[in-house]
Amino acid sequence: MKPIDNAIIDVLKPVLSLSSDGFIVFDNADVIWANERATEILGKIEGTTTHEIFNEEAQKKIITQREAGNIDNFEVNILNRGVYDFRVQQVKGASNYWSVCIHDRGENKKLIRAAERARLSLKSLLDNLNEGVLLLSEGKIEYINSQGAEILSDDIDDCIGKPFINFICKEHQQKIKRRIENTELGVLTAYEEFRSIRAGEEADIGVSMVLTVNDEKPVVQLTLNDLRLRNVLKKEKVRSETLQLSNAALIDEIEEHKRTREKLLKQQSETKEQKTRLQAVYDSGGEALMCTIDFTGLVMVRNKTLLNWSNKHLGDPLQPGDNLYKFLFEHRFEEKYQQELQRVQDGIDKVASQNFELALRSSTGKDLWLIVHMATMRSARGRKELSVMMFDNTEKKATDKRIRDALLEKEVLLKEVHHRVKNNMQLITSMLNLQSTYIDNKELTDILNQCQRRIQSMAVIHEMIYRNPDFNGIDASNYIGLLCSQLMQGYAAAESKLAFTQEVDHLLLSLEQAIPMGLIINELLSNALKHAFANRKVGSLSVILKDSEGKLKLSVSDDGIGMKDDLGAGQTDSLGAQLVLALTQQLDGTLTTERTSGTRINIVFPKR
Repeated sequence: MKPIDNAIIDVLKPVLSLSSDGFIVFDNADVIWANERATEILGKIEGTTTHEIFNEEAQKKIITQREAGNIDNFEVNILNRGVYDFRVQQVKGASNYWSVCIHDRGENKKLIRAAERARLSLKSLLDNLNEGVLLLSEGKIEYINSQGAEILSDDIDDCIGKPFINFICKEHQQKIKRRIENTELGVLTAYEEFRSIRAGEEADIGVSMVLTVNDEKPVVQLTLNDLRLRNVLKKEKVRSETLQLSNAALIDEIEEHKRTREKLLKQQSETKEQKTRLQAVYDSGGEALMCTIDFTGLVMVRNKTLLNWSNKHLGDPLQPGDNLYKFLFEHRFEEKYQQELQRVQDGIDKVASQNFELALRSSTGKDLWLIVHMATMRSARGRKELSVMMFDNTEKKATDKRIRDALLEKEVLLKEVHHRVKNNMQLITSMLNLQSTYIDNKELTDILNQCQRRIQSMAVIHEMIYRNPDFNGIDASNYIGLLCSQLMQGYAAAESKLAFTQEVDHLLLSLEQAIPMGLIINELLSNALKHAFANRKVGSLSVILKDSEGKLKLSVSDDGIGMKDDLGAGQTDSLGAQLVLALTQQLDGTLTTERTSGTRINIVFPKR
């Protein structure tokens, strides 16, 4: 063996000794060296020849491959040892040296299975880590363990292929993108905390980055720490410290609570007794239907009278917790006063006092009327509530209706009476007028005419009352104006120029005062028209009626020749004058006479 060939073998031995394949070095047909793996496969073969190691078929294949210089693998079945891949190769730099590489197919499969087991073990290890592990290629997630998916709050399948920055809040996306790019360039980056898209105001993800290799290509490995628990613990720590600081105060409060507990129990006992007494007072409200409602309209408490009334008339007992507005709305009488129902809701919404009348319909179809009083009150908790007191006004309503119907009937009858009295007086006037046409005695005719005018003055009153819708009385101004107008037309001659003035307040006169006063005015004006303007065609008359401090003052005056007799002194025996005095007494009045520039009769009587 040449020295140079030995040197080559010495160089190859350290390298081939580490190989997992078997290597045999031959000098022509003699074995000069075999590594440990070849010895394991074929046994101790150093110092032997190819004829001693391989069978004839294997020798033929080896010689063929050697002569052809082909280094492709070929199968060789070694007795009792299995099938192996062989590769024959000339040793460079040594002319007679050649080598055989023996590759164990079974070992390759073992390596594949071992690699798969290692991969599964790695995955299981990564999935059981408390930290999230991600592999990024060009910023997109190629691999993520289950803890990483949980930290990002998404499924593993939904994470694969997505850019990692999609899971980071917008404010931090550009920053973490630059860190990923720097790591891809081999720049070392420090641990940093970021906020994810589902975070609040605090960072909830801690990120570490390192460059690594996956499937023979460089990737960025991210390690994620879930900071949510840390944030919670931080808050709990702050809360705990706060609680510790307040413990001393709490201890004092507990002691104070113990001292006041007995007082509270005593107050509760007294409150219970007071509540029982108040409920008794509440239930003894007679016919009043009482309840208390809160600011939402819910009944807080109600008396037994309201419970029994609502059950009897509505077939629906009102209970605490019911909404008062809805309860009344369900039993409303839709045809009457429904704008008043809204006042219940207004009182609730504004917590304001209300007073109104409300129509309901009973379970039997009967009309029900309630008078409702709502008053604000302040509860012990400081909130405003409403106290509601209702009265059943149905019977009074029916009684009022009967009274109104009876009054209306009486008004109709009174109108008919006044109408018939007026007609009868007109009939009497017509009969007197007809009778006067058959009498040649002038004195007797004047008496009949005077009677006619007296009757007409009373008929005017009944006519005005009949046409007036109010039976309380008649308007003095209209009545006196009409009466005086009729007298002027009956007495004044066509060629005379008598001026009449009237100053009468718009007073409401009762029938008891209007008739006597009308007769008085009739007598006084008739007398003035007959006697005051003898041989004169020009003159003036006036009637004044004023209300002064609860008394009525009537004045009838003329500017004629003047009356000789003093009516106030009773110095007359004429029928007309005696009638005026009698009527004045009927009015409880006093009469005075003024005889300057004519005659003025003043009568003062109380207003009724």
